[in-house]
Amino acid sequence: MFDRAPDRERIAQAAGEAGAGFLGLWLEAPAPTLIARVEARRGDPSDATGDIVRRQFERAAPVAGWRRLSTEAGPAAVYREARAMVEDADLPAVA
Repeated sequence: MFDRAPDRERIAQAAGEAGAGFLGLWLEAPAPTLIARVEARRGDPSDATGDIVRRQFERAAPVAGWRRLSTEAGPAAVYREARAMVEDADLPAVA
C-alpha cells in the first residue's frame, strides 16, 4: 500500500498533523517468496500475479525511515517483532 515514497511521506505527515506518533513498519520478503505466495492464492480478490510482483521489485527504491521486518519467520514472529518495535519506539499516547 505504501510502496511509493510520496505515499509513505504523506501517511507520516498525516500522523504528525493529527498529533499522533508514527512508526512506519516495512514488511519484506525475497521476491521468490512473494511470487510463490501470490501464485498460490485461490479465491482471493487481489488481481496480483507473479508478473506484478516482479514489476514492483523492478521499480522498488530503498525504504528510508521505516523499520524493516522480514516476514520469512511467519505471522507470529512478525507480530512479536513489530510489537517490540512499537513498544521500544516510545511513541506519544493518542488521546
